[in-house]
Amino acid sequence: MKRLSLFIILPFFTIAGAFAQTGAWEFFGSESVAAAMTLDGNYGTGFSSKTSLGMEYTPDTGPGFRAEGSVSWGYGIASPEAMAFDAGLAEIPAVDTLPPGFDLHRKTALDQAYAKFSYSVLDAKIGLIPVSWGSGYVFNPVARTTRPIFPGSEDETMEGRLGAIASIAFPHAISLEAYALAEPRLRSPVPSIGEIDPGKEPFGARLLTRSDSIDLSLSILRSLMSADTEPEWRAGMDASGFLGAFTLYTEIAVRLPSKYDSGNSRFDLATDVDACAGFSYLISFIETTLRAEAAWLGDGSEDVAAYDRLGIIAGNRTTLGKAYLFGMTEKAVDDRWKAGIGVLLNIFDASAAWIAEASWSPMSSLELMITATYFSGSGSSEFGGTMMTGLDTVWDPFIPAISLSTKASF
Repeated sequence: MKRLSLFIILPFFTIAGAFAQTGAWEFFGSESVAAAMTLDGNYGTGFSSKTSLGMEYTPDTGPGFRAEGSVSWGYGIASPEAMAFDAGLAEIPAVDTLPPGFDLHRKTALDQAYAKFSYSVLDAKIGLIPVSWGSGYVFNPVARTTRPIFPGSEDETMEGRLGAIASIAFPHAISLEAYALAEPRLRSPVPSIGEIDPGKEPFGARLLTRSDSIDLSLSILRSLMSADTEPEWRAGMDASGFLGAFTLYTEIAVRLPSKYDSGNSRFDLATDVDACAGFSYLISFIETTLRAEAAWLGDGSEDVAAYDRLGIIAGNRTTLGKAYLFGMTEKAVDDRWKAGIGVLLNIFDASAAWIAEASWSPMSSLELMITATYFSGSGSSEFGGTMMTGLDTVWDPFIPAISLSTKASF
């Protein structure tokens, strides 16, 4: 692991050392630990930790640089691998078959590492870049560059993909932005000669306009789920703005016909459109924020019998339904105490995912939090259903749990 760590870290300093020596360096990071226990009657326990480190170089002139990475540990129910083994989704490997120093408890990730530069009206980034498009709070139909993530569970540091992104500013607050990537949404750990195909690689371009009251973008997207699948073209629209005390937003991504479609493929509003719309409203005199969002996912199902649970296992989806409603209320006191409760409802099968959180920050760089999750629904529903994986093994992706966590930032 020491040799692997050096291979990861040394390129940072090799690239950074090539930049001019005048400018400002910033180093930052966080350490978080959490203990969890299931509330399903089995009372399984788990422990996890995550160490995140980052650095950024902002020069007086010339290119800059930014990198962020992390090392996480998971034990018991906090380990996705342990949960997969317990559910019969994978065989437990013999310890002597693992490479020296390899530990399934540990995950090392380089989330972002890119050079950035500005020249007149042009801004660009090259390397392991994040592509942060969309304004939705829970769902993001126009964000199609990284692996699917369960709504609301995104990390603070967005996972990057190898490629380039650039934007050009025009008069009247108009800009054009485009990216080209060399990686699909789902990475394969095994390289192959044919995994790079310029005719299939992810690409996106959007035209943006900004004003004091509204931001609007129109986009064209080519996404690729994995190297062995066919690409998908979509046209997108994203808008956000203010109406009095309300913050409003909407997103839509419409699948476009392509040469990969079957001969009798026709546009279907129910299956070829992903969309969301929502709002937030701050009740200032009690410091409480209300949020709501509605979403339609074309590749989801209205029928519980047609749910693609294997898609969740494969990683190409995190939800099963077609229509969702989300609601949440958050209360803050003096920027030190916060509490909130939210629910994600599958409209067609009436199952729901509930979350309640409360946190205390004795100082700006330290947070203590308690979180509880609960899932309700019938035995065949999305959030209440399970899948048999063997004669005596069952896979349940949604298990009620409670956790205590601490996070220190620096």
